[in-house]
Amino acid sequence: MTSNRPYRFLCLHGYRQDGRALRQKMGSLRQKFSKTVEFDYVDAPHLAKVGDEPQIASELSWYATSETGEFYAHSTSPKAYGFEESIEVLDKHCEEHGPYNALLGFSQGGTMAHLYFAHCVKSGKKPFKGIVVFAGFPSKVDEHRELMTCKNDAENLFILSTYDTVITSNYTEELARNGYSNPNLLYHEGRHGIPNNKVLQLPLQTFIDRTLLSESQKG
Repeated sequence: MTSNRPYRFLCLHGYRQDGRALRQKMGSLRQKFSKTVEFDYVDAPHLAKVGDEPQIASELSWYATSETGEFYAHSTSPKAYGFEESIEVLDKHCEEHGPYNALLGFSQGGTMAHLYFAHCVKSGKKPFKGIVVFAGFPSKVDEHRELMTCKNDAENLFILSTYDTVITSNYTEELARNGYSNPNLLYHEGRHGIPNNKVLQLPLQTFIDRTLLSESQKG
């Protein structure tokens, strides 16, 4: 690290989770990087809706794929319901709590991180130098098509598992290869979650170092 300021990630949780849940999932990782990295967690603005089940305050969603509020990761849909509100939440959070070095997202939050990163680039804003995605997947929503297909050359790290039965690895591979000029994929043998530090520590430190180098060269 070349600065006294900690390296900062803005972290986006998965579907039916909140920032606190992702923070807990990343407990070991946070401890390992506690001296040099700050992980900031933001909550999605929508309650997740699953059929007729009661909605729970800690189970959130970045957007829905149906008019009735449900979300299905691999379903086609003309519209992402609630997506604009999530963009507004992230814009406001960045304004009030930034700057950040990179985005980090898990599952639906990984997809949202990619969409927000692409949205910022398209809008002429570049508040992040890189992106880390755990078990993300390509959005099949029609209105996301442009954001899903515009490749960028940002530093990236995609973490995926061939044993993940929730978001199978081919979906994360598709997101990485369609969205980034030089996709960097890290495979692990866990399930749908955050791998242990033995797997993740060196690749994440390498990602951090590369984004810092990119910042110093451009700034």
